[in-house]
Amino acid sequence: MRVFFLTALCVYVIDRVTKIWVLKTQVLPLEIFPFFRIVKVWNSGMVFGLGGGLFLKTKGLVFLLTIALLFLVVLISFKTRSASEKLILGMIFGGGLGNLTDRLLYGRVLDFFDLHLKGLHWPAFNVADVAITISIFTFLVLTLRKEKRCT
Repeated sequence: MRVFFLTALCVYVIDRVTKIWVLKTQVLPLEIFPFFRIVKVWNSGMVFGLGGGLFLKTKGLVFLLTIALLFLVVLISFKTRSASEKLILGMIFGGGLGNLTDRLLYGRVLDFFDLHLKGLHWPAFNVADVAITISIFTFLVLTLRKEKRCT
């Protein structure tokens, strides 16, 4: 379980530090590449801003926080065999905890990575979102590989 907790802690700390930096910096938006910049965007919805504003209301926020806490408890109790599974679950847990902290502190999530190309924008996201997305993608790839070997 050490891999799980160390991974979760690293993701959580990196997420919190980057969000604090974005909140305190006065130089935003900050152009990094022609297609990538750092911005400050508050996401009051769920994934990709779906349900925006709905979760600022007390009942919606309580519902969302309850679901998030239940999911995090399930992750903690999940029995894994391999280091890669522990790493994946640690990334999901750390990312989930980072976004949950935002919900508890601000009632919404701070997003700041902005990918754009010729006027098209991907919804802004943060370190927690990156960790969760990478871990879910990796989990799916590993699961498909296992199934392919079994057939």
